[in-house]
Amino acid sequence: MRETNINFDRRSLLRSIGGAAAVGAIGGGSTAAAATREPNVRTDPLGTVQIEGTTNEAVTGDDGTVAYVSRDTGFVTVDISDPSNPTVMANLGDTGISGILDAKVDGDRLFLAGRRDIGLYDISDPANPTQLDAFDNGFGIHNSFLVDDIAFAINDPVAEIVMYDVSNDEFDEIGRYQPSGLGDNPLLHDLWVQDDVMYMAYWNDGTPMVDISDPTNPELIGTVRDGSDMFPNNDHYVQVNEDASIIIIGKEAFGDGLGVEIWDIADPTDTSFLAEIDPPSEGGTRTSHNCDIVGDYLYSSWYSGGVRVHDISDPANPEEIYWWRENNVSFWTAKVGVPGESFIGNDYANTELYVFPDPGDHGGDNEAPSAAFDASPVDPSVGETVSFDASESTDPDGSIAGYEWEFGDGSSGSGETATHAYASAGEYTVELMVTDDAGATDAASELIAVSDDGECGAESESTTENGFLAWWNTDEVRTYSTQTSDPCGVSIELAGPDFANFDLYVTYDGRTPTRDDYDDRSAGSGASESIAGGLDGATDVGILVDGVEGWGEYSVTIGEQGR
Repeated sequence: MRETNINFDRRSLLRSIGGAAAVGAIGGGSTAAAATREPNVRTDPLGTVQIEGTTNEAVTGDDGTVAYVSRDTGFVTVDISDPSNPTVMANLGDTGISGILDAKVDGDRLFLAGRRDIGLYDISDPANPTQLDAFDNGFGIHNSFLVDDIAFAINDPVAEIVMYDVSNDEFDEIGRYQPSGLGDNPLLHDLWVQDDVMYMAYWNDGTPMVDISDPTNPELIGTVRDGSDMFPNNDHYVQVNEDASIIIIGKEAFGDGLGVEIWDIADPTDTSFLAEIDPPSEGGTRTSHNCDIVGDYLYSSWYSGGVRVHDISDPANPEEIYWWRENNVSFWTAKVGVPGESFIGNDYANTELYVFPDPGDHGGDNEAPSAAFDASPVDPSVGETVSFDASESTDPDGSIAGYEWEFGDGSSGSGETATHAYASAGEYTVELMVTDDAGATDAASELIAVSDDGECGAESESTTENGFLAWWNTDEVRTYSTQTSDPCGVSIELAGPDFANFDLYVTYDGRTPTRDDYDDRSAGSGASESIAGGLDGATDVGILVDGVEGWGEYSVTIGEQGR
């Protein structure tokens, strides 16, 4: 039996910044008709792991196989790919950031928010996270968000959002926002950002929806409900579903506890209340805390009330399908790992991470495909074309919808078959990812050993060509004819304006490249891209510059190597 050790330092923080708003939050039950039923599913956790130090938030990475758990002055990465054996991979105990209450993941980056500091980490290798930037921003932060190269931090003392551009892996403040018409002593507790809309959980003032397509000039769309629509309000946590047709508003109050509201926001100018999920029937402190929505399922944490899962395919009639609690365990978090396999709950009272079975039906009984491919030859010379054939890949209950190749030298391709030539000797791991018609994936890899039977680069040619993209001219194709006596390699460097996003596509056999038909591509987030590939004799190189976003002049520098 665990010793009861629930720490309410977070509430002390809220009281210090919220004043009367936090005091008014205590007490009161739900005012709507209950939308729950007695739980009929209780499956024990699949696995647990002890976390060293004081813990708070826990989130999962994009592929659901790694959890990131915040500590007071750092964070821990946990491998949950085997839900029955969660394993700590990295433990960063002293990041220089103190009082960390929130963590957010987007792609290969982790955003930490502390009492006065924020930090950004590269987590491309979860076992070896590295700090990109950190600084003292001069105000207390309880919650945050990270998406599409923008970090959002709540300035607790004044209840505003501060936005930072992190596209260069450092914090560059680009704006602050607070909607007008708030009451006295406003308290902004949390936020959610999706598809250029920011949803702001103002404790007693409702949940505004804000257009941030231009983050330097946010514009209020409307309010899910203002502070007078439901009482007590206590808007603590918000999240929308995938198409933003519904929003959940988690409400927090100690004492009798509060639940989770579900609202229809398909038309954000005409929202409507659908249902409320009441607190569980057992547990000491059992008010709602953090939640997650994946597909048609809502995952929620309730402190001592445990963790729960509701089917919200009919959001007006949510149905509880899972509930687990244990005495002296208090959950801060409920977040999905791999849909259909697991979700996590962070017991911050005992600093332990739980991995639970996911009862949600995310895609039915779909079986994953099996990836396989042949490569010929597997021991080519520099510049020699290698053919890849993935026709042996299979799907037991459907069809394969996509094939994506990574050739190991920074180049990629797509399609059931592909070709590639290497510009330099070495060993390259080729990876194939197949995706079936239900979204399941599988991967296969093979080692290609490239030898150098002649010095590639003994002869060289280079040229630079300029172009211009705009709304009336969103892409340009050009052809480069090789000039050396025995072409063996080529490099293409694209340089465009800083504010634009241009992509680069290349073919090596004279055909015209398109976004769907190419040999190599480089598609980063900016307008500067590069590709290097091998050549096997004289040919025409096709080059497509595609303007994904923005406009302006660009240059393409082509470097050819020959023997």
